[in-house]
Parts: sequence; structure tokens; C-alpha cells
Amino acid sequence: MDPLTAVSLAGVIVQFVEVGTKTAKRLSDFRDHINAKLPLIVEGLDRIKDQVESGLFKPPAQASLVSVIQECCRAAQELNELLERATPSAADSSWQRMGKGIVSLTLDKKINDLDEAIKHYTDVLEFHQIAWLIATAGAKSLTAKGESTTRTFWLVPFDRNSSFVGRDTIFQAIDQAFTVSEGSQPKAALCGLGGIGKSQIALEYCYRVRGKASVFWVNAATASRFKESFNLIANECGLTGQSDSTSDAVLAVHDWLQYRYDKPWVMVIDNIDDSKAFFEDQISSDKTPWSCIPRNDQGTLLFTTRAQDIARRVSNSNPRQFVMIPKLDEDDAFSLVQRRMEEVVPYDEESIHTLLEELEYIPLAITQALAYILEHEITTTEYLGEYYRNDATRLQLIDYDFTDHGRQDNTLESVAKTWSISFKSIAKKNTPAAKLLCLISFFEHQSIPSELLLGIDYHILDDQGGLKNKVIMEDDLKRALATLRAYSFINLNGKGTKRTLSTHRLVQITTKWWLEHEGKYFAELDNWPFVALCSLARCFPEPAMNLPSNYRELCQPLLPHADLALKHNFDKVPVETKKDVDLARARLLVGVGRYLISIGDYKQGRASLEESYLLRQTHLGETHTDSMACMGLLVWLLGSTGSDISVAIRLGEHLLNLRTEILGKDHPATIDLESDHAAALAQLEDPTKNELALNMQRDAVERSERVLGRHHPDTLNCMAHLASQLHDFGRSREDCLMESISLWREVCDEKAKLLFDKIDLLASRHNLALALLDHPSLNCKEEGMTLLQSVLKDKVEAMGLDHRETLVTAHALMLSFRQCGQLQKALKLSDEVAIASYNGPRRNNEHSLQLVGQIWLLREEIEAEIASEPEESLNGSPVSTLNEQNNEWGDRGWCVK
Repeated sequence: MDPLTAVSLAGVIVQFVEVGTKTAKRLSDFRDHINAKLPLIVEGLDRIKDQVESGLFKPPAQASLVSVIQECCRAAQELNELLERATPSAADSSWQRMGKGIVSLTLDKKINDLDEAIKHYTDVLEFHQIAWLIATAGAKSLTAKGESTTRTFWLVPFDRNSSFVGRDTIFQAIDQAFTVSEGSQPKAALCGLGGIGKSQIALEYCYRVRGKASVFWVNAATASRFKESFNLIANECGLTGQSDSTSDAVLAVHDWLQYRYDKPWVMVIDNIDDSKAFFEDQISSDKTPWSCIPRNDQGTLLFTTRAQDIARRVSNSNPRQFVMIPKLDEDDAFSLVQRRMEEVVPYDEESIHTLLEELEYIPLAITQALAYILEHEITTTEYLGEYYRNDATRLQLIDYDFTDHGRQDNTLESVAKTWSISFKSIAKKNTPAAKLLCLISFFEHQSIPSELLLGIDYHILDDQGGLKNKVIMEDDLKRALATLRAYSFINLNGKGTKRTLSTHRLVQITTKWWLEHEGKYFAELDNWPFVALCSLARCFPEPAMNLPSNYRELCQPLLPHADLALKHNFDKVPVETKKDVDLARARLLVGVGRYLISIGDYKQGRASLEESYLLRQTHLGETHTDSMACMGLLVWLLGSTGSDISVAIRLGEHLLNLRTEILGKDHPATIDLESDHAAALAQLEDPTKNELALNMQRDAVERSERVLGRHHPDTLNCMAHLASQLHDFGRSREDCLMESISLWREVCDEKAKLLFDKIDLLASRHNLALALLDHPSLNCKEEGMTLLQSVLKDKVEAMGLDHRETLVTAHALMLSFRQCGQLQKALKLSDEVAIASYNGPRRNNEHSLQLVGQIWLLREEIEAEIASEPEESLNGSPVSTLNEQNNEWGDRGWCVK
């Protein structure tokens, strides 16, 4: 640049600025339109002066600028002089002010001409500045584009999560997914439940590769969020120029990363949870967000989504690139708590482990709970107290809003709100799936048999907006389960009839929250606890006189769900539906009660039967067949166990009269009840009643054989009762004992041919063994002991050693060992019983504990005998030392209905 020209230009600008400033001050009360312009002109010239001093203009341009600004300066100087003549000052007298006012009127045209001249010159300067700025911007854009192909960029909107822990196996899986053959683009899709930590894992991965590659974060929750993210990349990387169009920015980013950028890059495409928004909505020149993802082997793509179908699609169904995110393991979850707590709030390890177990090691749920604990300054134990209080407090806690690290826009989050997004999507996409999710929330969260979900009624809106009833059938169920599994809300286990599903407890709680707050449509149309109750009542095997061989296999998986459904409070149901609820409850109670009896829980089984009877009696009356069936089961239970003989006899007599009157004397149900009633009478210590009972039992056998046949299961049950009563008489009458043994042999042989519950057969074989042990013949005694040992082995295998029926056989076998002089065997068996009863599932069952107590007393007696007997007499012969007199073998096995 020519120094003289530069000095000249700078000088005239300084001169104009000085004059212009003075003139602007004089115009404070004169010619407002000039007063508004002149400061802007002065500021513009100041900018030109700075540009000159920075050497931004070439000499020819500077020379022209000198000429224009000089003319501006001349006009401004002349304008200033005129204003001096026309503008009054504070020191002027009134006459001087009046004179200047008159002069100003004569100078008006001259001032306007000078104003026009200044405007002309400033227009020229303005044009020069605009042209110069456009040229400069273009040069900068070209420079930026040149730099953008070599720079490393970091466009991640979150800082690093200082509380992040573990997930080593996930990062190994990501690295494995990113290991591809030459020319292929590395990609991986992180998939899992909302709040399981997908975005946090992606964020941590970004920080681990920072400096090694450019990193870009794209929010793909909606099409507009996707465009915003790409527009930010375009702006930050200098890809926007003449056009400010968002769609152009999206294509610019796509083309730049796919074709021109020559350094490694990683792009996280986060929250692809809306399949339509990502794969179908158009955002730029008929292109979808999916089609705008840049693809080349320099770039690495990391997707996060809740939906498995989306994850498979973006990963090309490559199992190596599909990474399921599980819950935290116990150690990592505990570390997360320690990092977040930082000893701010006191805690103990036991309560933390309990809390983590309740929250099922889901990161978002843990973070939410810790945020609540820290904000309210409570302990983990106090938090658990609130959590366990009731359903209402649990719903409040999962809806507690907090700010989670790495959430877009720092919005408040909660587990409930996070999952409700998925619920809404499911409800929109697959109505049966949403219905099933509601239903599943009222079962236990694990091992839900698929049969509970079939045949469920639900409603949809028809084309006219009315309600239409539908039933979930097999195909509906398959599609619905696939949808729920795709969102990671359920897991499927097993196949065919043994298929079960499980979910998270928090999913169940959150679904209830959603029903209460946002899913009113579903809540109003269906009372989901009632639907669950009806499904269980339908699936739970009804009591039968003879149970199928797989009875326990059918009932056991249903019991936890039935217990939960029966605990539900139905007090708020409408009056018009109360009867339906009560009868469904009664049906389930009788099924559950019968099963509880079969596994040895007689007390709870009796309570279930009694509640079922009261409900049926209230709504149906005592003469209804369902009510009478319930009462009949109570007669059988109380009489067979001997727990309440007087009640059994009273109920039996009343029911026998009802059935005889309503059904007839020869109806199978009447005959069966007569047999059960006689069995109860036989337990009274009254010879007259015992004789009556024996005659009633013979009559029941005779009529059952005549009506149903000799080997019908019902007839066999009557014969078993008769054999038991004959055995009791046989202690004093050998002919009765022989008849008892003969009947027991026949019953065992015939029951072995039937495909019924094995426990019933084992009870009959146990009773045959006791009858044989009472026979005077040594051969019979040997057969009895061998049979008793075989029965014990089979009962342990079928029911466990702590079951009441198994303990009955163990007690009898100990007595027989004692009678044989095999005292050490008896002690060994008592030790096995003690261990089993202490560790077994029935350690609190009062019926089992009573027998364990009897066995322990027997052990003490045997130990006393050992202490007083010579050592050589302790291992007597197997049977020869059995007393030939009648023996008391303890409780008899009872006929299982």
C-alpha cells in the first residue's frame, strides 16, 4: 500500500469524523432526519479508517475513497458553518435567538442541499462496504471449506459423565462390531429398555475416541431434531454459505462427510425410537433421515434405540453389530451408588443392595432414586420405607422429576415419563400389545405362563368410532409379544405350552402409572386386575375327584400369580360388577385351595375353600352345585386330616341331605360325599359310630360299583376308604385285616393303571404297607417294610422329604426300624428329616412341623434305648425282631381327591 495515500485517507476520515461529531451535537434540536443519519455516517467512516489502518484496501481503492470522503468532509464543514449561524446558543440574548431563528428559515434550502450531497457520497461508501464484505465472506467461506477437510471436530453437546461405571463387555462388543473388512463402514446399534444406559454408553465412547477422530452427535428422536443436529454440524464446519436452508444444510453435511472429509469420524445417531420419523418422513429433497446418513469407510456410525426392529434394520441384521444393553451387574450398580452419594448421605451396604434389587439394576431408576435421596436428605433405608409403603407412594417415586446427565435440553426426566414414550408408541402401533402390557402388570413379574394371555377380551374403535370387542388369539399373541419384546419390556423363555415371559417390576409399576395418568382409554374400558383374575380362574385347574397326572406341573407356575391377583383390593369396583368379581374370585380360590392341600399347606387350603364357599353361597345360594362342591371339599379335607372332625361331620351330614334331595341318592357326587362322611365318622372314639361308618362305607362302595363300575376312579376312592376302616377294625379282627389288605392290593393295582396323580397311588401303597406290617405273617411284614421304603423314596422324589405325606411315611418307617431293632437306621432317617425340614419350603407349615416334632420325640426315645442296650444288640435282623403284636404306625396316608 502507498503510505502517503494511506495517511491522506486516514487524515480526511479523521477530519470528517471531527466535523461530523461537532455537527451532530449542534443538531440536537434541529433537523431530526439529519440528526438520525449523521452518527451512523460517522461510525461507518470510523470502520473504514480501521480497515485502512489494517491494510485491507488496495491503493486505487484508497485513492477513490480519499476523493469521496473529502467531498463528504467539505459538505459537512459547510453544513457546520451554516448551523453556527443559525443555531442559538445558551449565551445569546432573546433578540439574538430571534434573529438566528429568522436566518435559519432563509438557510433551509441550502441545508437540505448539503444533506442530499452528504447522502450521495455516503451511498457510494455504503456500496463499497457491502461489496467488500461479500468478497471477504466468500474468501472466508472458501478458506473455511479448505480447512474443514483437515480439521478435527468435536460436536458433542454433553460433558463427560463422571458417574459412569463399568460396561466393559459392552465396549468390547462395540469394538468388535467396529472391526470390519476393508471398504466396509463400521456401525453398531445399541438397543435396550429406555433408561438402561444406551446414550450414556454412547457418550462415554465419544470421549474415549476424542482426539482420534471427529465426533458428531445427532438427535434422531424426531425428524426436526435430526435436521437441527445436521444444521449445527453444517454451521460449525463451515458448510453453510449462500443458502440458509436447513434442507440444504442436511445435504451439505451428507455430501461433505461422504465424499470430501478425509479424516476419521464418528457419528452417534441417538434416540431412533420412532420408526416412521426416521425411515419415512421426508426432510430434504425427498430424502428421509435414514437416507441422509453419510456412508463411507472413514466414518463410524453408532445408533441407539429402544426398538429391536429398528436396531436390526440400521445394523443390516448383522448380529455382531446388534448390541443389546442389559441392566447393570451388581458390582457396577453398587459403584454407581457410591459415586453419586459421595458420603453426602449416610448409607449402609445392606440397604443399598436391597434398593438395587428393587430397582432391578436399571441405571435411570437408580439415578432417579439417588436424586430423590440427595434432594430430600434421607437415607436409603428411609427411601425404601417410602417405596414399600403402598402402590401410591411407589407411583410417586417413579414419577419424581430430575435432571439426568446427557438428556437433551436438560429437560426434567423420570422413569415414568421415559417409558411412557414407549407405551404411547406401542398403543399407536399395536393395540393388543398395549393391552397385554396392561394385563401383564397385574401378574407377578417373572414366569408368566403364555396361556394366561390367550382368549383375553379387549376393545378397539371401529370405523364409525364405536367400540368393537375382540379376543386375543394365538396370532394376535405372537405379534403382540414380538412388539413388547422389541421394546425390551419382556423376555420370553421356553417353547410351546411351557413358554413363559418375564418383565421388570418397574415396568409393571410404570404401566400402572401410565394407565392412571395417560392411558385413560385403556383403564376405562377394561378393569385390568379383574381381567387378570378371570384369566387365572379360567386357567387354574378345577378340583376334580381324581387329579390328572400333571396336576402339580399345571398348578405350580400359576400359584404366584394367583396369590397376587387374590390380594388385589376390589373394593372400588362398581356394584353391578361386584358379583362377577366375587364369582371369579371364588372359582380361583377353590382351585388354589385344592392345590395348596396337595402340597401340604392344609391351613391355607382350608381358608381358601371356606372363602370360596362363602362367596358362592352369597351369590348363588347353598344349593347351587358350585356351592355344594366347595362344601364337599371341606368335608373331605377336615375328615381326612382329622383337623376338625366335629365340623367335618356336621357339614357332611348337612350336605349329604342336600345332595340326596337335589341330586338323588345314586348320584356320583352323593355317593362320594357319603364315603367322605363315613370316613369322618370312623375317626370318632365311639364303637357305635364306627360300626355305622363301616356300614355306610360298604353301602357307598356297593352303589358306586353299581352306578360307575368296579374300577371307576370314584369307586376306587370309596374302596380305599373302606380298606382304611377295615384296617382299624382289623387290629382286633383278623378277617377285617385280611379284607383290608385285599382291598388295598386291588386299589393299588387299579390306580397304577390310571393316568392320575401319582400322590394318590403312593398314599394307597403306604396304607397297604401299614396293613402288611400289622399282619402276623413274617412274609407280610417283610413285604410291608420293603414297600414302605420304596414309597418313601418315591414320595421324596415326588414331593420332597418335608411334605406332610412324606413325613407320615418317614415316621412309619422309623417305627418299623425301631421294631426291627435297626436303631441306627432310624436315627439316620431322623437326621435326614431334620435337615430337610429346616431347609425345605415347608419349614413353617404347621402340619409338617407336627410330624417333625413326633419324629424328634421318637428319636429321643431311640437314643435312650441305645444308651441302655448292649452294643451287640443294636443292629438286629431286618424283620425277625418285629413284635408280633399289633403296632401303632402313626398317621395313615389319606385318599387324595
